[in-house]
Amino acid sequence: MVLKHFQELLGFNSTEALLAVTTPAFDISVLELLLPLVSGACLVLAPTAATRNGAALASLLWGGTSPSFAAATPADSSVGTEATVNYEGDTNGSLPRITAMQATPATWRMVIHAGWTGNQAVRVLCGGEAFPSALLPLVSNCRSVHNLYGPTEATIWCTSHHVNSPSECLTTFGSRGVSIGLPLDYSGCHCAVVDLASGSHEVEDGEEGELWVSGPALALGYLGDTFAALTQERFVARKFAQETTRWYKTGDVVVKGPDMNLYFVRRVNDEQVNA
Repeated sequence: MVLKHFQELLGFNSTEALLAVTTPAFDISVLELLLPLVSGACLVLAPTAATRNGAALASLLWGGTSPSFAAATPADSSVGTEATVNYEGDTNGSLPRITAMQATPATWRMVIHAGWTGNQAVRVLCGGEAFPSALLPLVSNCRSVHNLYGPTEATIWCTSHHVNSPSECLTTFGSRGVSIGLPLDYSGCHCAVVDLASGSHEVEDGEEGELWVSGPALALGYLGDTFAALTQERFVARKFAQETTRWYKTGDVVVKGPDMNLYFVRRVNDEQVNA
């Protein structure tokens, strides 16, 4: 269902080519790996060295067709300070033109720092951290820019927002930055902004509360007895609206704006689950 949302959101079809830069150990990589395959599109797997090199990624996003480039490697790498990364393309050694890439803000900043200013063929998917203002110029220079939100516990992404204006950080609801958007279509995901003190009811629009999410993609809990207490604390049953539903308490404080979009405010605390 998440894949169907992004197919329609992006107009993603068999003519596309997605550059996958995320390690499979990070859950958001699932979208990168599966979206092209279910769409009959091309999946371009960036070598690990390239994912750490802004110039290498920028070259691909500019639409370069060279089958190789020099990619910097970590100083402690056993292969030295520079490695040549080779791509298997068509019979001419070229790559398909990239039309989409998903990455965290840190990776996008690295690419921009390397001189990439955008490409009208490329759809930018950004998530995993707060959307930085440094990425806003891409709105004018790329085919589209989307801010994504979702905790691992809810299986990849829960919400998305199409960033429409380079000045959106300044002009949106209360200058709260770029919205994290609305629940994904077809995903069955629901979002509730819940009273921070009691956790018993939803707050009024415009008031801050903790974001709770529910839906068929919600995890059963954390693995093993070690995290049993945390599972009980974070995965709860509550009745909002018409029926009792199992919810995940994200620990993120948000507010619902007059446009009904959600805006991230802060973390309830800095605790993270490392498992």
